[in-house]
Amino acid sequence: MIRYLLLTYLLAGLGAAETIYSSDFERDAADQAPLEVRDESGWAGGKATLIVRDSGDPERGKVLEAQVEAFAQICWPLKDLDPTKTYRVSALITARGIQKIKLGLRQGPPPYHMTGAKSAQVFESPRRISFVVRNPKPHKSVRAQITMDGHTTLTIDDVLIERLDENEAAEEYGAEMLPDPVWPRGNQLANSSFEAGTDGWHRRGQHEVVRVDDAPHGRHVLRIEKSLISSPWIDLPLRSQTLLRVRARAVTGTAKLTFGFGDYVNFRGGTDGKRTTMHLKAEDGWTTGTLLWTPKTPDEQVAPTKPFIAELNAGGGVVEVDAVEVRFLAAEGEPEEQGYAPRSAHEFAVHTDAPFGVARVDDQITARVLSASPEDSGTLYVLDETGAIHAAHPFTASNGEASIDLGALPLGAWRLTTAEHGDAAHAGIDVPAVIHGETFCSVVPTMPEVPLERWPFGSHIRPVPELIEACWRLGWRWNRLHDTWPLAKWAVVERDGRESWNFDPKLFERQRASGHALMANIDGIPAWAPRSGGTGPERSGKATHGLADMDDDTARELQRYCERLVRTGGDLFDEYEITNEPNLSGMKPEHYNKILAAAAAGLRAADPKVKIVGLGGVVAQDSSWFYECIRLGAGAHCDAVSFHGYGFTPNGQQNGPEPMIRIVAKAREALAASGYPNHRVYDTESGFIVRSAHTKHNAPLGRADSAHVAATLPKAVAGVIAGGLDRWYYYAAFLQRHAGEGAAYAVCEPDDVIKPAHQPMAVAIAQLVGRTYLGRVTREDEVVHLRFSGDGADEVHMLWHNAGERAIPMPAGTTSVTAYHGRPLPVGDTLTLAKEPVYLRVAIEND
Repeated sequence: MIRYLLLTYLLAGLGAAETIYSSDFERDAADQAPLEVRDESGWAGGKATLIVRDSGDPERGKVLEAQVEAFAQICWPLKDLDPTKTYRVSALITARGIQKIKLGLRQGPPPYHMTGAKSAQVFESPRRISFVVRNPKPHKSVRAQITMDGHTTLTIDDVLIERLDENEAAEEYGAEMLPDPVWPRGNQLANSSFEAGTDGWHRRGQHEVVRVDDAPHGRHVLRIEKSLISSPWIDLPLRSQTLLRVRARAVTGTAKLTFGFGDYVNFRGGTDGKRTTMHLKAEDGWTTGTLLWTPKTPDEQVAPTKPFIAELNAGGGVVEVDAVEVRFLAAEGEPEEQGYAPRSAHEFAVHTDAPFGVARVDDQITARVLSASPEDSGTLYVLDETGAIHAAHPFTASNGEASIDLGALPLGAWRLTTAEHGDAAHAGIDVPAVIHGETFCSVVPTMPEVPLERWPFGSHIRPVPELIEACWRLGWRWNRLHDTWPLAKWAVVERDGRESWNFDPKLFERQRASGHALMANIDGIPAWAPRSGGTGPERSGKATHGLADMDDDTARELQRYCERLVRTGGDLFDEYEITNEPNLSGMKPEHYNKILAAAAAGLRAADPKVKIVGLGGVVAQDSSWFYECIRLGAGAHCDAVSFHGYGFTPNGQQNGPEPMIRIVAKAREALAASGYPNHRVYDTESGFIVRSAHTKHNAPLGRADSAHVAATLPKAVAGVIAGGLDRWYYYAAFLQRHAGEGAAYAVCEPDDVIKPAHQPMAVAIAQLVGRTYLGRVTREDEVVHLRFSGDGADEVHMLWHNAGERAIPMPAGTTSVTAYHGRPLPVGDTLTLAKEPVYLRVAIEND
């Protein structure tokens, strides 16, 4: 019996651990979740369906099943934990499709504190996720919590929370209970004197690298104003001092530079850090600032280190910075005043002339290498998706720079990395002798000729010309102006009163670069506008978006604003979406329909042909709120309806497009029943939080690795085409430069290149846009096999196999095979499939 063996193993290997909570669900009634289990993901617009069922495996017995549509927080309330003890938390979990699951110990209501957690990739086979937490902080509200976002079915079994004695705790932590290791010597920061530009740093705000004659080190300094730059994550030793030292000066007058360490991560917050401020005067010239800090050890953590980022924040003037260093005093004792030393004598940076690293097939590509030393020699390697060397280009830097002609690269997601001359062993890795340069170049196919109004893919794009061009090449040709460019929102345009008008059509001209179509998102109530007198919906405090307390007077003001917006902007916008995620704002469907009606009346008064998108991106895509709005007549005020399919759209099509087909058909049926069968259906915001593929920048956080995204997004594209979803806005192409999870929210790497995981999405768009879904080939081998129309004499087939490699006979009539990255594969007797899809051209058999 699997359960018996697991429990026996745990008990035998770990001694007499005291169980304080245990559930294998054997005593629970079928089709009914245990009373103590709660799903607390309702704030995200939906809840997971929890039931107990028989697993079908007599060795496992009953399991808790969670049907997750987009997001889930499944919790078990616990008794107070003893803050002097050590605990182990574990659960046995399976999932449909590849899923990222986090098991954690949560304390307090949202925003809650995670005392400990463990994340793991889970698939069809049972996997035990386990972690140990020492000395949890006392709190009345403690829960064991499983967190994930995706579209899947989880099965959960053998949930255990055990209290360990001191001997077990010491054995569990093993090497972490030994004396502190020997810390590395020397400066821990790469490119710490900015001789390689800003390579390796995360930037926000105004910054530039300039050449000066009196730099403390080398030839260049970083000039910043109202700007924050930060290093990659550094594991700082706990219980011993770390030194941060920086050289800075005010360019003119006075300036201020705040520097230090922090663990803040965008959307997660931060709990620890230390900073100090330098007050600079231009007449003082270069000044050295020093910070000594010993990070405190969190009560629940038993580890010798904790990750932090070094930060430099300029405000109140223009500051020049150079020769930054981080040193571990546990390794070196008191720092000697012998001046600055870089981390490595050899340091490179590499960039291409392709906008945000996206080149079209047949484009001639030039790479630029920066060297920290004026005359360094090296080799630039071009590596394919597997890390194999495609090409090697020796170079010699002249005055710290080299230009390399790469020619036209084949379709694919290429990694470019540098090394010392003739030393291929350094390609793709970081060693003390050399710090390599690294970037990516996605070579994408030519997109099909399909009218823009029928183009199904878009994104959320900042008004950066190179980024707009890169997104056009990727096939993201609609731009939703929500948080990336909010200057059409009511609360922004008329912020200071009815007569204020902050909308300038000229500001939007750059958004039209490369031919993009624009969707304006209208949201927010200005502070001056009238509010509800208590009869309207009340604010929930979760996500009001400024529209939850709208009354009749406010609706009239919104109508007036919408009319003026269209008359001012003319034909600037192609569509208008009314609000964003309104069901999270505390309003009811009837209240939202009042807002929609008011906005539509104003828009159509200015232009009767204006295109309106209603429902504002409801979360989740299959919520009762969505259908109630339609039933109450939302269709009369719009031309399309939108949801936000986080989890569902990008990840819900892993096993084929049937989930998308069902959801879109259900929405169309509801629209038809209310008298609007021809309305369109959009997903205006969904996507992956993707880990960086960059090694030098080290932005490791996020919820999906690049390889998983590269294999998954083409299946989402197939789901959009097969399901008849009229448009999908991938979230998000906007830039967030931060050393943590904020960098993972963008589709851009920290050095302003598109993440390589998104190149296969462009290949899928080029393969499938403009084609008709013909159905799924019935098979008995678990292979997903989809058929799309071709060019008359053939069809396009898309195939993949999620559970490991599988060889199948080559489908009859196959004339060509294309890999997920766009390069051709040989046509033979057999075809080897994996989770990465392939595209076949198959001749149509004529009778």
